[in-house]
Amino acid sequence: MRELVEPTDIAQAVSWLLSPASRRVTGADLIVDGGTHLLGGATVTRRQYRARLGLSEY
Repeated sequence: MRELVEPTDIAQAVSWLLSPASRRVTGADLIVDGGTHLLGGATVTRRQYRARLGLSEY
């Protein structure tokens, strides 16, 4: 996705989980990390994340 997760992304996920739309969701992981886990883990620095995507530093 080429973007880091912002606080609003987390807030939207929480909002959905609290809404009636998610009433049938049970025992599931909702991963909101912009695909970082696909790059080898959720613990990467911004520099590492951008390098793995082939993006410049700024």
